[in-house]
Amino acid sequence: MSTSSTRRVTASFDTVNDETAWLTIEGGGKFDLSISGTWTGTITLNRRTPPSGTTLPVETYTANTERVGEFAGETQVQLFFTTDGSGTAVVELRVGQGKHR
Repeated sequence: MSTSSTRRVTASFDTVNDETAWLTIEGGGKFDLSISGTWTGTITLNRRTPPSGTTLPVETYTANTERVGEFAGETQVQLFFTTDGSGTAVVELRVGQGKHR
């Protein structure tokens, strides 16, 4: 199950191929993500350049994490459960506009 707005998406991942909606970082800006819960598997942070560019993996996570990052230019990001394991990972992905200090 997943909920989203244009700036934030949350989901519970418990099955391979679970994914969040794509969020757009306009004009470059930051993202931050949170992965928590009791789970095993692999979650991938993906990015693409609009409009519907090629999806590229950025980073993979195999444990709970908090992460802040930044991309230059307009970019879309999502989280994807690429390797099934057990339990449930609770994910949240947030994006901001412009440069953040």
